[in-house]
Amino acid sequence: MRIKNIALIVLGIIFLWFLYSIRSILIPFIVAGIFAYIFNPIVSFFYSKFKLPKSITIFSLYFLIVILVTAIGIIVARQLSIESLDFNSIIQSNLKIAKIETAHLPAFIKPIVTDLISSFSHSRFLAFFQAPYKSIAFSRAISGVVDFIIFIFAGFYFLKDGEDNVRKLLTLFSKNIRSDIENLITKINLVLVDYLRGEILLIFLVSLILYIALLIVGEKFALMIAIFSGFAEIIPVVGPITAGAVAVIIMLLTGNNNFGLNPLDASIIIVLIYLLLRQLEDYLVIPHVMAKITKLNPLLIFFAVIAGGRLAGILGLILAVPITAILRVLIVFFLEKNPLGKE
Repeated sequence: MRIKNIALIVLGIIFLWFLYSIRSILIPFIVAGIFAYIFNPIVSFFYSKFKLPKSITIFSLYFLIVILVTAIGIIVARQLSIESLDFNSIIQSNLKIAKIETAHLPAFIKPIVTDLISSFSHSRFLAFFQAPYKSIAFSRAISGVVDFIIFIFAGFYFLKDGEDNVRKLLTLFSKNIRSDIENLITKINLVLVDYLRGEILLIFLVSLILYIALLIVGEKFALMIAIFSGFAEIIPVVGPITAGAVAVIIMLLTGNNNFGLNPLDASIIIVLIYLLLRQLEDYLVIPHVMAKITKLNPLLIFFAVIAGGRLAGILGLILAVPITAILRVLIVFFLEKNPLGKE
């Protein structure tokens, strides 16, 4: 039995390595897995309480989500589209000015600035807003449709057969360790579910508060910035700083505000808004929601985010904290079962 368990662990490590090597095509499956993880309690409730087939519950869930997304899309999409067009126009205008001003720079610094402008002009960030004006928009749309179809099918089967597949997988292990694995899965499940709920709450609160605050100030692209800032909360430390920097840069570029202030003074107000929001998060949300869930040291979180970004880009930044929280659960569980120094 011990040889069988070791073989299963080795196969598991090989499988994880294989997943890492094909990580670029895993995004729709990962999103589907997160989706299934969030909504599985609803499907299980209707299945166990009302004996409603899982397929019917999942189709009904999809239908409600489509209606909700469509309703939100009608309200939000038009404003986002207008803001994206305006944002692209402003960026292009400032890039032209920057290229002209570069000619007046000293010879030793001119190549560096030219390279920076060129890099930004061809960056993915700018390409996102330029897509409507390029032929690649169609190919991106096709790619998005394919990813969405994969997400729909993967989410359906994760919700329908996920629990059964986990139970079948557990039968491969000996009875001696099966209960330990079930206990471990339960602990990981509690951490992940609470983490996802906490993140969803954080995204909603940050987006709403910032949208109201930026509207009062008169920041241009308030909705776009607020939504971006909300989702940036998924990436600890780096995300909020990046979101705040984007809001300040846009204020410096546009100078648009309701108080007749110059761009620099208005930017200071934006900085103060983000700092105040950060303080509210640090004292009210983070300690009571995220810290209790992950039980991770802030320095460890920072290291995990940097390492995740280095290994897997944006996906690594997003998954760094939950993966580190899972590793913590695994290490604590192992040490409880095999205390250090035990003969």
